[in-house]
Formats: sequence, C-alpha cells, structure tokens
Amino acid sequence: MEIPKTVCTLSELKRLEVVNLCDGKVLGRVCDVEMDLLQGRVTALILPRPFDLRSVFQAASDKMIFVPWHRIERIGSDTILARVPECAP
Repeated sequence: MEIPKTVCTLSELKRLEVVNLCDGKVLGRVCDVEMDLLQGRVTALILPRPFDLRSVFQAASDKMIFVPWHRIERIGSDTILARVPECAP
C-alpha cells in the first residue's frame, strides 16, 4: 500500500488541473497562490481565466479566478477538486 503524499511544492501544484465539483468543469491550472504571511498559510489558489476578446479590456484581477482554500475538497496526484459555486453557471 502506498503512503499518501502530505507535502507539495508550488511547481507540483502548477501541474494540476482544478475541477469545479458544482458543475464538473475544468477551471484551469494553478498559476499562483495567495498567502497570509502573518499566519503562514495559503489562502487561495489563483488560476488564469480562459482568454476571450472581452478580457483585453478587463482589469488584471478580473483575468484571474481565485479559489479560496476553504473551497478545496481534495488534492490528488493529477487533479484538485474544489467546490466553487460562483464559477458555476
């Protein structure tokens, strides 16, 4: 039996796709993390929004999807499962 992995690097997180459990859609791959430096913990995963022509005129923060850490259900070897109702239709 394989022992589950309990630590992960940012470069390993960047290889994982994030799937929204609310609608089953792939939100994208992790491009960055948001951290609370005072408490020393990750507060959100940051993913780029899919490109469309309207995004040329959007602010930089509108081009990103922030997945709050408390919305992460499971981090697997190739996928992150999150419940993000605000990203579902």
